[in-house]
Amino acid sequence: MSEAVRDEVNIVIFRYGESGKMADTTVPVLVEDGYRQAWRTVIREYGMAAESVTGIASDWTPTAADESFLRKNFPNLREVSAAFTRPDADGWDQALAAAEQARQEAERQLDQEERHRANRTDREAGSDEPLMIPMLRTAAAPPPLLAHRELVPGQLYVVVAGVAPTPTGSLGMHWVLEKHVQDTDFTFEDVLAEANANLGEGLRTVLRGESARDRVVHFQGIDSRHLPAAALALPGFADRVSGLIGGDSFVAAFPCEDHLYFARADSEASATLADLVREPHDCASDLIPTVLLLDPAGIRILAQFPR
Repeated sequence: MSEAVRDEVNIVIFRYGESGKMADTTVPVLVEDGYRQAWRTVIREYGMAAESVTGIASDWTPTAADESFLRKNFPNLREVSAAFTRPDADGWDQALAAAEQARQEAERQLDQEERHRANRTDREAGSDEPLMIPMLRTAAAPPPLLAHRELVPGQLYVVVAGVAPTPTGSLGMHWVLEKHVQDTDFTFEDVLAEANANLGEGLRTVLRGESARDRVVHFQGIDSRHLPAAALALPGFADRVSGLIGGDSFVAAFPCEDHLYFARADSEASATLADLVREPHDCASDLIPTVLLLDPAGIRILAQFPR
C-alpha cells in the first residue's frame, strides 16, 4: 500500500435540521470507524442532536463498522451517499487513481464550459443576429412543416430555430422548415450539427448535492437564446454528464426549454426529478414537462405532466 493511500482522507458531511444545514469534517480513509470519529468532531463544533441528522454524504462508502454505528445512533437518517465505492484492502491504489481521474474530468469539463462561456460572451456581446439552436417538441406526431429528427417515436422530436432578441425584450424564432432544407444544398443534419455546437457551448452547469453519485446536474443557458432542454440529444452529451457524476444510465427531466436536470439512474436523486419538473417555472412553453431515461440503448420517456 502506497504512502498516498495512508495519507488519503474521507470527507464526511452531515445534513441536519429542518433547513438541511451542513456540517463536515475529514477522517483518515483507512480507519474502520471513520463515521464515528467524524461525528465526534462535528458534534463538538456544532452541537446538533443525532435525531436531527437526516442525511450523510462522503467521498468513500462506509465500512461495516460505520454502517453499524449509523443504524444505532441516527434514527431519522434517510439518505447515506458516497461518491466512490470503498475497495478491498489491496485495491486502494487503483481506487484512488480512478477517483482522482474522475475528479479531474469533472473539473476539466467545468473549466472548459467557463472558457466557452467567456469566449461566446465576448463574440456575441451586443449581437442581435439569430443564433441557430436545437429545440424539443413533445407531440404525438412530427411537427407539421418543420424539419425535424425523431427522438422518441410519437412523443419527442428535435427541431431547429434561429433565435434572436426582439426590441420588446422577447425572443424571436425563425423555424427551419422542410421546404428550407429542400431548397438548399444543406441537409437537416448539417443545420442540426451547427445548432448543436451553438447550444453545447452555451450551457451553464450547476451541481446540486454533496457527492458525485447523488448529485442533480442542472443545465441552464448562459443567456436567453441558449435553451438547454434539447441538450439531452446532443452527440456525446451522456459522456459529458458521466464526467460529472459517473455512470452510463441517467434520468433526465425538463419542465420547459429553459431548464434540464440530470441524475444517475441508480441514485436516490433520480426520484426527485419528477418533483422538480412538476414545480411551477417562470417560463412560457409549449413543452410538456417530461422525465426520461437515457441509457446505452437510447431514450425512453418515463413520465409526463400535462399542464
